[in-house]
Amino acid sequence: MSVSVVIIALPVLVGIVEAFGAGAPMSSCLAFFPKHDGVNKQMCASPYWIEISASSFRPSQEINVTLMAPHGQTFIGFMLNVHRQAGDTEERLGSFINIFEDSTKARSCIGGKDNMVTHKDNSARKQVTVTWKSPAYEVGNVTFRAAFVKSYHVFWTDVTLQLPSQTNIKQSIVNKILAQQVNVDYDDCGKSMGCLLYPRYCGGLDCDVGLTYTMTNSNATFTFWARTEIQSYVSLGFSGDRLMGTDETISCTYDGTIVTFQHGNNPKYYNQRQYKRDQLSSMASTYRDGKLYCTFTRPHAMNVTEFSSEVTTYDLNNPYYVMVAWGHVYEDTAVMSKHKELPVTSLNPVQFNQYIIHRGDALPLLTQIHGILMLIAWIVFGGLTTVIARYYRPIFPGKTLIGTSVWFQIHRSAAIATFLLTAVAFVIIFIKVDGLTEVTELHGWLGIAVMSGVTLQLFGGLVRPSNNSPYRSMFNWIHWFLGKVIFLVAVASCFVVFDTGFLPHVQEKFGTIMTAVWIGLQVVWELVFEVCKRRRLGQNNKMDESTTSPTSNFLLVLYVITLLALVTLASLAIFFF
Repeated sequence: MSVSVVIIALPVLVGIVEAFGAGAPMSSCLAFFPKHDGVNKQMCASPYWIEISASSFRPSQEINVTLMAPHGQTFIGFMLNVHRQAGDTEERLGSFINIFEDSTKARSCIGGKDNMVTHKDNSARKQVTVTWKSPAYEVGNVTFRAAFVKSYHVFWTDVTLQLPSQTNIKQSIVNKILAQQVNVDYDDCGKSMGCLLYPRYCGGLDCDVGLTYTMTNSNATFTFWARTEIQSYVSLGFSGDRLMGTDETISCTYDGTIVTFQHGNNPKYYNQRQYKRDQLSSMASTYRDGKLYCTFTRPHAMNVTEFSSEVTTYDLNNPYYVMVAWGHVYEDTAVMSKHKELPVTSLNPVQFNQYIIHRGDALPLLTQIHGILMLIAWIVFGGLTTVIARYYRPIFPGKTLIGTSVWFQIHRSAAIATFLLTAVAFVIIFIKVDGLTEVTELHGWLGIAVMSGVTLQLFGGLVRPSNNSPYRSMFNWIHWFLGKVIFLVAVASCFVVFDTGFLPHVQEKFGTIMTAVWIGLQVVWELVFEVCKRRRLGQNNKMDESTTSPTSNFLLVLYVITLLALVTLASLAIFFF
């Protein structure tokens, strides 16, 4: 990563979505939630419980803790940690010093030492006993919190037990989330505050995603929002490039009752919640008109602790790209799920002491190039390949180009262009995503079908039977039929990609409309060409090769202009949003 950092709102892939048979990952230290392919926790009371060997505690005391299952039941996975009962509840307290079972291990979370325990394997167990050593200093009353996994789809995350301190100290006071409305004065953008607004054409309330920022000598204040559902989150981040990985994040979650602000980082393609050490202030959140608005103030510099215990500092005095991401939280929790829609990213790095209006997009450059090449391939050259072969064989009658009919050379050139553009776009996107992805899997398979079909068509054209061959008529029909099928699959692929949910809503809506307009106009034009063709047919149902129709030639020019206009407008779905 470069020295200039990026605001990456990517708790995005906020979790690893596989089952962890070898124990909870480090990203669970604060999230404390088994992320099993989007499965929600059980809402009923847990059959499992916690037992401890003390009724109160003092500093540096050793206490046995047992996770229990009822008679005849077992659990295959678990997590256990300890935090303050009130005040700063994020810090994980004490350490687990005695691990009695070989199937149990300790984790060192966010700067602590062995302050969480979890399973080593997914074997069935009736109970687990460990020893917890309290901190050497007074922390007040504490809460033991456990998560129990009965099966892949059945687990509980909020099994707790309170343990009072023998010395009743006053709990630390932390910054509270304020009960106030979050408002944005768009008229101040570019004047008294900097802004990121999306889509590019929006100017205020019509913006689906956005960010405002101001900066003082010691702090920076952000307000950010996204169009989303109530049970959701919006997230910001800081990174040295526009890619996810090695980033700092700050997120706001909201489900109508539970509101949290979370500090985190993206070690790779997932988010690890960090201990924010009460560094965020003036926090507030509002859900209004289908958008989640969040605001907070932070110091210029904040640290994140990597898995290796290395501390990385993110300083707002450096330039940053800005990204805003959003997604769903698990039911009745503040745990962020993997977001589906692509985040909106500023086009340029943001210097936070400069108040200007920034614009952003959602698609990475390689993905944009892939989309543009496919649009040109199938709207322009795919359409021409079909229309020339079926309706314009009489064009330039009696004339040849490089030894063959002019219409065939145009048809062949358009087919080769379709193949080459499709092949380049195909290679580009597979390099970008490194294979198929879960979200766009159907679109990917349709793309493979299109690439295979257009390759087969091109090869078939090279080895087609001669005009005198008895197989020529069969070849023509197969060639025509396969061409139509490939074209329809390409159209279907376009509709699918705009219905995957990974593009921002406004981009999906515009893309779907443009795809429908394209296929509608293509059908209309082919009907027009069919009518013109039949008017040129003689009594023997043979094409009159000796004459051309000025009207038909004009229609062809008009058709090409229509295709170019469609490509230009469709490109807005990629570049303008």
